[in-house]
Amino acid sequence: MNQQHQGRFKSWHLFFMTCFLLASFLFSQDVKLLAGFEYDEMQTWGWSGITVNSAINSGGGTLGTLFQGDATEGEWAVGRDFSYNDVSWYLTSPLIPENHLLYVRGRVFQTYGFLESWLGSDWSGYDRMRIDIKSTTDSCVVWLSLQDELTSPFLLRRYVVPGNQWVTLEFNLADAAKEIQVPLSGAGAAYWGVDTLKGRVLNLSALANLSVNVTHFYHVQAQHVVVDNLRLLKAGAEDGSMLPILRDTTAFQTVQELPPQSPVWTNKYTGARNTEPLTVGEPSFIDLGTGDPGYAYLLGMPYAISAVDNDRIAIGSWIYGGVRKTLNGGQDWTSVGGFFHSYQAPGSIVTSSGDDLMGFYTSKCGGAGVSTAMYFRRLQFNGTDWQFTTRKLITPNSWHCAEWKVNGIRLPNGRIWMLSAHMTRYRGIWMRGWYSDDEGESWRWPNASGLIDAEAWRTYGTQHGNLTGAEWWVENSDAWEYEGKTASLGTITTSLQYSAFFPMLVPYGDEVACFWLDGNSNTIKWSHSDGTRWTTPTTLLSSITSRPSGAVYHEATGNLYFANGQKIYQFDGTHTPVDITPALCTGHILSLSGNLLMNVWKEQSGVQYLIRYCTKELPDGAWSEAHTLATEDVSFNLTSTQSAPENFFPVAWAFTGSTTKWLKFQRIPIAGTSANKQQVNVRTTPFLEVSPNPFCGQTVFQYQVPTAGIVSFKVYDRCGRLVESLLEGKQVSGAHQVKWDARHLAAGLYVARIKAAGLNLSRKLIIVK
Repeated sequence: MNQQHQGRFKSWHLFFMTCFLLASFLFSQDVKLLAGFEYDEMQTWGWSGITVNSAINSGGGTLGTLFQGDATEGEWAVGRDFSYNDVSWYLTSPLIPENHLLYVRGRVFQTYGFLESWLGSDWSGYDRMRIDIKSTTDSCVVWLSLQDELTSPFLLRRYVVPGNQWVTLEFNLADAAKEIQVPLSGAGAAYWGVDTLKGRVLNLSALANLSVNVTHFYHVQAQHVVVDNLRLLKAGAEDGSMLPILRDTTAFQTVQELPPQSPVWTNKYTGARNTEPLTVGEPSFIDLGTGDPGYAYLLGMPYAISAVDNDRIAIGSWIYGGVRKTLNGGQDWTSVGGFFHSYQAPGSIVTSSGDDLMGFYTSKCGGAGVSTAMYFRRLQFNGTDWQFTTRKLITPNSWHCAEWKVNGIRLPNGRIWMLSAHMTRYRGIWMRGWYSDDEGESWRWPNASGLIDAEAWRTYGTQHGNLTGAEWWVENSDAWEYEGKTASLGTITTSLQYSAFFPMLVPYGDEVACFWLDGNSNTIKWSHSDGTRWTTPTTLLSSITSRPSGAVYHEATGNLYFANGQKIYQFDGTHTPVDITPALCTGHILSLSGNLLMNVWKEQSGVQYLIRYCTKELPDGAWSEAHTLATEDVSFNLTSTQSAPENFFPVAWAFTGSTTKWLKFQRIPIAGTSANKQQVNVRTTPFLEVSPNPFCGQTVFQYQVPTAGIVSFKVYDRCGRLVESLLEGKQVSGAHQVKWDARHLAAGLYVARIKAAGLNLSRKLIIVK
């Protein structure tokens, strides 16, 4: 027998011996075969032939293709043919590409949303996962990723796979799921009730997703990669495989303390403003050129104007982060480029925040099934001009680009909220809320329990970013509770229709409320935060098909006003909203200056389109007649600002045609500005203060009741359960105080909430022992 045939004989002998030994071990209780990727088995998973049925994977991209003849278990394996373009464009760069690309361009096999039904989610009792892999043409770098139903992002292991050779990748489950300890500061210890948090970042009994991705090929050519024989091993067990085993023993990324924090707003502009009386002039015209912007200007951005004063105005002009600004009242406009570090994600939003503009966006989009991240960046007014802040990661756990389903707001106390509806790790479309109390440096949500460098987690430590909130499995604190996979990670609602949704945010007391259209039931719903939890969504209006288009909060009365593109409603937070739409008007974008409410809308008249507006002095003034601000021959998108300057309402509108694109801006003067401002100032401003806080034993609440009536004052625990009712009865208007003895309560976080006519405030309380 010649040397070549001897080599072939040895190779086949080794292969058959491996298969024989492997089969015997896989039937033992210490080794569990999760998937052999055989043809008949995959049809039960939802494959139609060799590819997954598009009906069960709408928008999710490839999850893996079946290939016959080269396998380590049975006859079939699952994998992918990589085109020359995919390899040359995305997978041979010396740099780690954008993370989402790895889950689109580099995907070999992924369970996205189906792990529980395909493989079973409970892997407890096993300490290793193994999967065989072969890259038939070239050696490559492979990431093997696991995610449970709570922790995000994926936990990654990295391997260099040799070319044209079957090898085994081993993921050390025991190491990933081992106990970690997070030492706490004094305030953190008071909050959690322990000096050190203990728990795990991976729960082997609640797994959610598995992904195998190529991140790098060493040569530019078409490639073919397959995986087979996915199995679990108990401690000390072996599966009989004679393939080389690749292991990654690098330490996993760590969790840090999430300290209690109060909101701040630093460097807020307090300088002079030009508020001289204005007259209606001709609108400013901004030529936007002839290039294709991808999406229409001002699309999906109801509040994209920041108006410092008569002279200094900035407009977020399009969803990729474009901004136009003027420093001389609209005589000259300049473009501000580079708002987003990547402008490939449709549907991102730019929204006003006092004198600033805020941007919320995903880096890019590849459709559902892409583990991408959402970012925040601010265009901050520094007294003379605007300047960019550094981009910050909000969450690594968005499985789709925002596509007009994201909105943000900054509250007067400095807290920044972002609400977004996106695909989750389970494919559901859920709305979630994140907030920042430190100028957007770090982001968290009410039930977050730690801080992580999510950028480092999701890029295997090749990139680093800001710290952001995270949930992990805390095991030694009664203050931590797991609310289930549909309620964790800041979830507000899981009942959404993707195409109809937009979260309309508005200040509410000293916190935030949200209105949205539930397209599944054709209802407008709302929820609000008390600083620790969002309330259960409540239906306000039925038989509605258009989503909220504007909303404002009137602090003096505590009333909310919202529109839905048709009607305007007044809502006191409790009773059914009241339709206050004036005759011959359409409720669209609402803006508030002091006590003056403006409604501006687009109206078609024959072949022309009018911009019309009307105003109302709150709370009981009559609506003005409808005025026409401008007339156009083409349709357009409108935007304004939620909180307007004291002497004018800013309005902008944009047309996006195939050859012509423009933006126009106009100021609507407010008549009797000084009288309007004086009326606001003489009204009693409600407040709620507590001192000392944190406290041990007793504290004192001071508050202002704006009008005589029923006052409800209660204290809740961090889970929203009533602890004590401090007051439920009538009080006269004016200042009051209540002394509270809390010595009978355990240390931890509580919330005081007071409600009355024109009063709806809450404060966090920390009891220490």
